Amino acid sequence: MKHPYTIGLELGWKDDALNEEGFSLLTRLSKIFGMGAQERENLEMSYMESLPLISQGIGEGSVELKNYVENLEEWWYDEKFSAENYAHYIGRKALDVGMTKKGWVSASSWMKNVGLGENFAKGAWMQGSEPREFDEIPRFFDDVISILDI
Repeated sequence: MKHPYTIGLELGWKDDALNEEGFSLLTRLSKIFGMGAQERENLEMSYMESLPLISQGIGEGSVELKNYVENLEEWWYDEKFSAENYAHYIGRKALDVGMTKKGWVSASSWMKNVGLGENFAKGAWMQGSEPREFDEIPRFFDDVISILDI
């Protein structure tokens, strides 16, 4: 599964250039996921290897990147609809449908990479309170939902 920060890089560097606003948005994105400097650098260096040596871009991707970051910020920290609550709920639902070892390894690794591993594990192993029920789960979690067959 692709790291959501890599999606941000793809959006920000859409025309093979990143402007100042794009850099600022990527910083906000890394804070959302609780990324350390080394993890961020590793993802950025890996992505940079795919870019051409010479760019004629001006950083037009910052508009789409801004929408991506603001959409995440809108619900990520919300008291009721927080990312932590969604991760807990997804973990519990995965247990209900019969999570495989492969599903656990992939999903928990991805959740850990975005700072939600503990909440996902609590749901999967029924620790703590019952998770909040949700009618819809943000598209952000689509890959995890697919891997877990929820």
